Amino acid sequence: MQQHHRYPRRRGAPVPPAADPAGRAPAARTGLPRFGWKPVFSLLLAAAGGAFIYYTGSNLLRSLAPQPEPGKVVEAPIKDAEWQAMGESLDKVSRSYRGRVGIYIK
Repeated sequence: MQQHHRYPRRRGAPVPPAADPAGRAPAARTGLPRFGWKPVFSLLLAAAGGAFIYYTGSNLLRSLAPQPEPGKVVEAPIKDAEWQAMGESLDKVSRSYRGRVGIYIK
């Protein structure tokens, strides 16, 4: 059955949603179009701004932190003659002690 309109439809006027073949009303729109894109875009923009501030601040702190000094390596901290004298004196002291002696040198 064809519907006859009393007044002609204007150009650009919104078209009413068509009912499905069973005659039921069209389903309500849900999801993102219901809320719009502006709040979603605002949340994404805020998250991007927060990430930018976080990473920029951490890079700035890392660049301003004092650099650790490289470990110093001493080739020969003691001369051979001093080492021999120290070993002999420790040996002499350990012989005079009754019991076990352990020596740790760092």
